[in-house]
Amino acid sequence: MAIAPPADSHAASSDGPNANVIFEEVSPYGNRMAIVEDDGRAVYLHLVGPEGSEVETVSLWLRNRGPAPMGLPEDWEHGDQGPALPFEACGHPVGLPPFDAESLNAIWFPEGDAVALREGESVIGVIPPWVGSSDCPGYARDCKMPTPIAWPLKRAHAPGAPHPGAAVAPDGPVSATGNPVLDRVEAAAAFWSDWQGGTPWAPLQQDLVAAYEAALPSAAGRHRYYSVDAGHWPPRFLLEARGADTAVYASGGMCIRPQPLVDRYYENPETVRHVELALSLDAALVPETPMGALNHLSQLLVMPWTLGGWLGTGHTVPARHLPVGPSGTVFSTFLVHGDPPGALPVTFPSYRGAPVKLLWLIPITEAERQYAVESGSEALCERLFAAGVTARHGDRRSVV
Repeated sequence: MAIAPPADSHAASSDGPNANVIFEEVSPYGNRMAIVEDDGRAVYLHLVGPEGSEVETVSLWLRNRGPAPMGLPEDWEHGDQGPALPFEACGHPVGLPPFDAESLNAIWFPEGDAVALREGESVIGVIPPWVGSSDCPGYARDCKMPTPIAWPLKRAHAPGAPHPGAAVAPDGPVSATGNPVLDRVEAAAAFWSDWQGGTPWAPLQQDLVAAYEAALPSAAGRHRYYSVDAGHWPPRFLLEARGADTAVYASGGMCIRPQPLVDRYYENPETVRHVELALSLDAALVPETPMGALNHLSQLLVMPWTLGGWLGTGHTVPARHLPVGPSGTVFSTFLVHGDPPGALPVTFPSYRGAPVKLLWLIPITEAERQYAVESGSEALCERLFAAGVTARHGDRRSVV
């Protein structure tokens, strides 16, 4: 399957009247654009979201074009142009010539919300996934000490003993390059290289299918699989497994892409980086034709990357096409949970060295959703599970 940016990508506005865009590229998911601008004073890498979105633009200094100033202007945050890097932090205080635009190329992180910029094969700047969770604006090759507009890329310390401003990823050991940020860049390059080669899907698909077939019921002696990717990357399928009293609908392939933003909000993001989704229904509530529910589930499989978020325990997402039981209770929302009571023991092999987590979708009412908004999802889970709600959804009354 081809991996390519969409044809309707937008161009961003320039930083100032003299800014010259020398490079721009849309992410493979179409949800970010990398733009390099040179205004004759300094060169910046910008990571911007789609027009009209709430995604904040992140800007990273890359190079001074002239002599470095002694400090940042007091009002630099409010100027139309990014400031030059101060003398003491700059690796080339007399300035450098412009980049050769033809030599610039981007490596997108598989999360879709981060990018590295290279000059030929040399990494010159990285805006990583965790920018936004700290004061770090990103990492630049020609920066020598931390500043508000760039942190040094070359200085890396182990995550257990970080040096202020050093290139330290929030998780993972220092390994191949001795620099955890460059390790992530190399891993991103390997990810795209592997998938563009077209070989990783078959073994991953087999692992997912084997895990499901070992754990999920099937009264008919087999499971049904539906392709839901419409021929577009990444490949995805949905499984329907019907037993005597239970039907399970589960995803395969969502785990290919690591979820965005988890580096910002989790101390150990590896535990939620790669996920699949599952919905378990009491046999009495299984629709005769499950296509509506399957179509809705297929949309949830791409939600983290289309909306720029992630799914984890306690999150809620819209629920559609759920049958109404004899009680008449309407369930309008799914509560996401990683380990609800009664969850079937599906265990996946690791993927690219990281665990794959199965998240269960628990239908809840609008009143229950509102309770979670007001009191927290943990409080709602306590009430649900105390009332006997399990991973398998059956007809019931609202618990609030």
